[in-house]
Amino acid sequence: MVLEKYIEETIALQECIRPIHGIRSLNHIMEMDSECFIIPGYTNISFKSDVAKICAAHNEHFEWISKNLSFDEVKGSYALNSQFIALLLRIADYLDIDEERAPLYLYNYLSPKDYGDLEWKQHFVIENKEKIAIDQKYDNGRGMSIDILKNYFLNVGVSYYVSDDYQFKGYKYLPIGNYGIGFLACFMLSDKVNVITKYYGESRANKVQVSQSAGL
Repeated sequence: MVLEKYIEETIALQECIRPIHGIRSLNHIMEMDSECFIIPGYTNISFKSDVAKICAAHNEHFEWISKNLSFDEVKGSYALNSQFIALLLRIADYLDIDEERAPLYLYNYLSPKDYGDLEWKQHFVIENKEKIAIDQKYDNGRGMSIDILKNYFLNVGVSYYVSDDYQFKGYKYLPIGNYGIGFLACFMLSDKVNVITKYYGESRANKVQVSQSAGL
């Protein structure tokens, strides 16, 4: 069923793993040697379960984080805010804050091909942005209707390309991004972005101005 929806086997496998990779990480950590998680200077104080839950939080909603992770715990002589760490990691994942997630030297060493190459490149951080001058970017695709703008484009983390609205139309185009967050990269270069789009088959264009402070 998943393969029928995504057509491409690699993407289908990725979408099967994505919703459960947090809990898989939790299980892996809980099976590791507990000695690896003992706080230096102590013999019986561990942060093993805390790390495991932080990993599991990657696929969970805010209510789960609030219920299962602490924000004022003390481990030995250290203060621990697991909620803050979990949310910070989630934000860093969405915005690719640190280029160390996909370092260029490792990319050059591995020389990934095809789909793997595309996955690596979408995580590269743009450096020296003060040297980049951007005026306009044109995309001669199908465009976006008002419904697509409201229901997908302006909803962070909601991708039109993996929605039933798109999949059931039978389009053959397979996009690089499937997460609904790629547009946020624009704010690495500008505080405001103007989008002018005309949906295929419609006579009028739609214009949207999005600001970095607009809650995105």
